[in-house]
Amino acid sequence: MNAAIVATDVVSMLFKGDIRALAYRPHITGRLLGISRRGSSSCQSAANRAPNGAEIAAGAFHDPVRLITNNRGGYSVVDGLALLSA
Repeated sequence: MNAAIVATDVVSMLFKGDIRALAYRPHITGRLLGISRRGSSSCQSAANRAPNGAEIAAGAFHDPVRLITNNRGGYSVVDGLALLSA
């Protein structure tokens, strides 16, 4: 299956019409997409952000599907996680 999970940073760019979102078009076109369930960073304390990132990575790793994110460095510690980024 050609599926991917889209991290909220990329979803935000897409919905806001951010010019950077254009770079993600090849990664999202033609795929079955899911959106990570992580809440907005502005609504979370710093202590709560890391566990949510771990949940996103675990979901992508378990299924296994690619994770489309603008935060490549935040997920680089997960061996075997397939990342797509611009």
